[in-house]
Amino acid sequence: MGVTFNLAHWFFSYSYLVLSYNVELVINEMQEDTYNRRLKLLNVSVVAFIIIVPSFVWTYDMKENYLVSYSMFDVSQLSLILSCAVLAWALRRLKRLVESDSDLIAKKSMMMWHLMAYLLVIITNIIQTFFVFITINFSGCFYDEVFTITLLVVLCIC
Repeated sequence: MGVTFNLAHWFFSYSYLVLSYNVELVINEMQEDTYNRRLKLLNVSVVAFIIIVPSFVWTYDMKENYLVSYSMFDVSQLSLILSCAVLAWALRRLKRLVESDSDLIAKKSMMMWHLMAYLLVIITNIIQTFFVFITINFSGCFYDEVFTITLLVVLCIC
């Protein structure tokens, strides 16, 4: 997956997290800038991670050190897992906040579909990475192409 893909998923999850904190501020009648510094620091840190790690992948690819390159690529995929965890946390916060205030409504099925789509993308990435290593170790296998196509289908569905 590319940097833009990971950034898009992070911004999607982050927006739900910010929304959950904004709803909490409104419900508890707190100041608007209560959580701004922490949320901005989290956002900048994750965006920097998403952008910097693939630069190492590219650097080691250019040096033809593919083992390190593939390992760094796997590390870069941690941002998807982090995005999924942040999304789950934000949706849980929203659900809890909505239940405490009778004027708000949350569509729980939509929340579950978002989480299921994220988990499906992550599981498919893990399976594809596993088969890339098989292809590297046992040349001539076609597993990488099969699971790349599978990943594309999953991404189109999600």
